[in-house]
Amino acid sequence: METIGIDFFTRKGNEFLIPPRMNASRARIQNLWEQVDLEDHIFLLSSGTTTQGMMKTYAIAKKSFRENAKSVNRFLNSSSLDNWLISLPHFHVGGLAIFARAFESGASTFSFTQSWDPVLFLRALEKNKIHFCSLVPTQLYDLVQKQLSPCQSLKGVFIGGDYASRTLLNKALELGWPIIETYGMTELSSQIASQFYEKDLAHLEILDIHRIFTEDDKTYIESPSLFTMQMNIFDNSFEVLTASSKFLIPDKVELKTIAQKNYLKVLGRRVDSFKINGRLFNARELKDSFETFLFNNNLFSQVAFKRIDDPRSGNKLLVLIEKVAMSEENKVIRFMSDDLGLSSTYYEIRHLDAIPRTELGKIKL
Repeated sequence: METIGIDFFTRKGNEFLIPPRMNASRARIQNLWEQVDLEDHIFLLSSGTTTQGMMKTYAIAKKSFRENAKSVNRFLNSSSLDNWLISLPHFHVGGLAIFARAFESGASTFSFTQSWDPVLFLRALEKNKIHFCSLVPTQLYDLVQKQLSPCQSLKGVFIGGDYASRTLLNKALELGWPIIETYGMTELSSQIASQFYEKDLAHLEILDIHRIFTEDDKTYIESPSLFTMQMNIFDNSFEVLTASSKFLIPDKVELKTIAQKNYLKVLGRRVDSFKINGRLFNARELKDSFETFLFNNNLFSQVAFKRIDDPRSGNKLLVLIEKVAMSEENKVIRFMSDDLGLSSTYYEIRHLDAIPRTELGKIKL
């Protein structure tokens, strides 16, 4: 089993980080990784949603992780006096990056390894006088739903892993949570841009190690924290892709410079629109409307949706409802009809005992 210790980012050799849920494929994945001629790299799976039949994995140099960590520490003015809480899995960049930041600054780390419970999490913050931590939106929702406020020591909580609605972030802000909105990717060893969240602030400060620029209406990034190699593992084959000096950002972003600092605003995926029965939808706007409805009706954890391919309509919305929330199904249908203007031909409802999610809260279907 992989271990993260004080020497993790300096010891010689490669490190292989595989989630426990992948135990059945562990031997095959590591065997493929070991065939790659690289030294002092960390091999891990993408933090994003895995395409069915294919696993996206990366090799990232330890020095690249450390460069990203140093840059985040500079953004935070973090020092050896700070305490970090590890509450995300170390086999994804969100958790692993915290170890790197603490290592670079000499800060202390404390682990929250038990099953997620917002009350116990708050006690861990208080007990260890935590200054910084990271959460995914579903965890933040649980804290907000229970009207929990942070301990006085907390300076910042990074929210990443998935898109968080403005409604959720605003409610957390009202409860006193020092939210740090982030934009990051596995390919860049974690963070690209961050900003302490304010209601009217849409742009995030680009970390000082990254150079982001536009060419031919596409946005690229050059960075010392860029991954070295991508390996896509299929059921019966695999392919190895080597990173170039610049990486194409998959999102549409707006860039600007203020007082010699560079900022970006994420506008959504470059291919962020889709049609159902000829009607055009913006995925980001739809997600924000849907999640605001779920938040206001205490359904954030029990109901979710995603776009799926449909042979007749081109696309369709798949609405997932946990059985404990089936009594609220008519409320969801009224919202789809009255607020979104969608008839039943636009979506399919599926009942589940539990919505399958990754360790970072993303839907696994």
